[in-house]
Amino acid sequence: MTDEIERYVQDEEPEEKKSNTLKINEEKDEKKSNVFKVEQDKVEKKFNVLKDEQEKIEKKFGILKDDQEKIENKFDKSKDDQKKIENKSNKLDDDDEYDFITVPPDGGFGWIVVLACCIINLILDGFFFSFGNISDKVQSYFQAQEWAVSLVISLACGFYMLSAPLASALCNKWGCRRVGIIGSVIAAFSVAASILSPNIVVMWLLFGLIGGIGMGLIYLPSLVMVGYYFEEKRAIATGIVTAGTGIGTVAFSPFIKLLFNLFGWKTGLFLVAIIILCCAICCAFMRPLTPVRKRRILPPPEEIEDTVQKIMTPTSSIKGGKLTPATSIRGGKLTPATSIRGAKVTPTIVIIPSPHDEDSTLTDMALEDDIKKRCRTESGVSNRSRQSIRAEDAVRPLYKEDVLYQGDTRNLPEFQSQPDIPTYIQQTTKVPEAVEETKMKAFWDALRTMTNFHLLRDKKIIIICV
Repeated sequence: MTDEIERYVQDEEPEEKKSNTLKINEEKDEKKSNVFKVEQDKVEKKFNVLKDEQEKIEKKFGILKDDQEKIENKFDKSKDDQKKIENKSNKLDDDDEYDFITVPPDGGFGWIVVLACCIINLILDGFFFSFGNISDKVQSYFQAQEWAVSLVISLACGFYMLSAPLASALCNKWGCRRVGIIGSVIAAFSVAASILSPNIVVMWLLFGLIGGIGMGLIYLPSLVMVGYYFEEKRAIATGIVTAGTGIGTVAFSPFIKLLFNLFGWKTGLFLVAIIILCCAICCAFMRPLTPVRKRRILPPPEEIEDTVQKIMTPTSSIKGGKLTPATSIRGGKLTPATSIRGAKVTPTIVIIPSPHDEDSTLTDMALEDDIKKRCRTESGVSNRSRQSIRAEDAVRPLYKEDVLYQGDTRNLPEFQSQPDIPTYIQQTTKVPEAVEETKMKAFWDALRTMTNFHLLRDKKIIIICV
């Protein structure tokens, strides 16, 4: 029994040793695994740090990329701006030699405009000249004196004409079509509202003042459009338009009398206001012309040749080394300058060598060529010195100096001195220069021209006014 126990004890001891060894090994493995985990954590931390750094680098790279794109965009923009500046400079250089002008069709759609303007004159003047048909009824309705009723149409006619400077300025700024339509609405509503007047004084204000100004805003565009659409046939077109006044005087008087007898003076005047409103349809045909570009014409070479010959002939000469004054100019005195259409050429002393000089011909030819070049250069500079006519200014009718001239323009010296109609239009279209451009420049330019009281210094104008 004891032997068995000893054997059992002896067998148990190696097993315990083995188990202890296994435990020790397990503890070592655990330690190693813990060390490995710690190192793995460290590696993961380093990896996360590297990942964060990589993200930061990517963000910085993205920022740099955005900055690069911005720089490229700025560079492209600066390049485009440079091209625009170059185009503008080229355009400015080009505009020095070109103008925009509107060439009248002298027919075509212009005859429709003439017919519309004739109808406007027929309605307005016919209504003014036939107002006497209702004066008695207005006098009895308001229990007013005869002069008070006559003052209604007198005020209307007065402001009908006195509104011309204002209408001209408005047409030059916003165009005849827009001004005519607005004037038709103002005139129609003021005439229609005058039937509600409680007394004759209110009728003076509505019919006389406001209605007269509204009709003036219709009438002046009808005159301007004739000169705007016609040059050579302007006299015929003006005759057709002004014939509307006579036709209206003859036809409107019995027509209005019939209206007032059938419907009474209030309803009849309201129907007349509707007829005046129809002038807006006529004004709708007053469309502006399309501007075209035209090169400025420099003085022809023949004129420069003649001028050079005139300059070369009367000069001082040196013969044989002595200065001999010219005796053919103002008693031997040289003129300070000779003008070639605005260009000034300074006096030139021509040296005539002795007859023995073999190079005399070459000297004269070289000097003459130099003067010709100077004349051409200065003449071109003078012709480009004025402001170029822009497209938006070319369509403004009141910048044309002859737009209100109703006669035959072919008889004007300014017309006869030009080679063709476009050149004549180019020379007679004047745009006043301004130190500072404003939105209302076209308005004030026309208003200053139409209210130029310096004309009263002319005795002929005073006689016409009297």
